[in-house]
Amino acid sequence: MISSGIKRYTTGSALIEFALLLPVLITLILGTIEIGWALFVQDTLVDAAREGARVAVTQNVSTTTITASIENLLTNSNLPGDKSTVTISPSAVSLQTKGTPITVQVSLPYSDVSILPTTLFLGSTTLSAQVTMVKEY
Repeated sequence: MISSGIKRYTTGSALIEFALLLPVLITLILGTIEIGWALFVQDTLVDAAREGARVAVTQNVSTTTITASIENLLTNSNLPGDKSTVTISPSAVSLQTKGTPITVQVSLPYSDVSILPTTLFLGSTTLSAQVTMVKEY
């Protein structure tokens, strides 16, 4: 008799424990998804900055062409290339001589690329990547 009374009370406690831990588990899962997506976006920004710097140092092109190649890479990766900010230094790339370092920086607000309906942890963060290469011609 005593053992059946104890069993009756423990079945309800499992449901209460699950109800208490469910928000924590959902937060962990959504946080993992958000961090993983942010790492993907950051890696894509590094690739875009590298592509822009490579175009800048190997071809005689304008900053518009460099920006277009960066936006094209971002768009092909399913990111909004038109919302990115591209900074090229020095600005007159085609006038620079061989051996001049050229820096390309690409920034994108995380709120514009979040895959969750609302950003949990990275709402006001701006992801950014910068690459410097030496002009080759």
